[in-house]
Amino acid sequence: MSYNFPNKKYKVIYADPPWQYSSKHYQDGGRDFKDLKSYYNTMNIQELKNLPIELLADKDCACFMWVTDSHLYEGVEVLKAWGFQYKTIAFHWVKKTKHGKTAINTAPWTLKSCELCILGTKGQVSKYKVSNNVKALIEAERTEHSKKPNEARKRIEMLFGDVPKIELFARERVVGWDSWGDQLPQEENKTINEFEQK
Repeated sequence: MSYNFPNKKYKVIYADPPWQYSSKHYQDGGRDFKDLKSYYNTMNIQELKNLPIELLADKDCACFMWVTDSHLYEGVEVLKAWGFQYKTIAFHWVKKTKHGKTAINTAPWTLKSCELCILGTKGQVSKYKVSNNVKALIEAERTEHSKKPNEARKRIEMLFGDVPKIELFARERVVGWDSWGDQLPQEENKTINEFEQK
């Protein structure tokens, strides 16, 4: 099976996996709940673990991965399956409304206003750090469902500078980054679901 990955190794992998949730619905901007499948194709934990990230990861590499708190354990497990050792929570995103108030999402236990980006490393990637002043707290507007703040990419760039970087499950092209995902325009990248059978 081919995943149409770039034939290249990266020092930084930035991922926003399409996690599966038991509710199968999402709440966008305070509006009614909608069917998650209408927005993007999800992947179960085993499918995520099976992605051949070793084709992309340099021997010295950092992986930044977005998780909700309900999927924190699964996120660490996927990091391990991809060959990374969990290190820390790199970013805490406090979601804001367009009016600057703290956004609130419903959840089974407590109301949620934050999302986490965990960090895993392999090899000696710390030697590529160029800054020790990158803040973990990101306060940024929550826009469309699942879209992460651009500030996270900027802070990864501050942390590691001009090294080869790729965003997995990307929705757009960003200068200085390679991109892979099924929500990129078709002419730019094949979808995740168009795997070629060998």
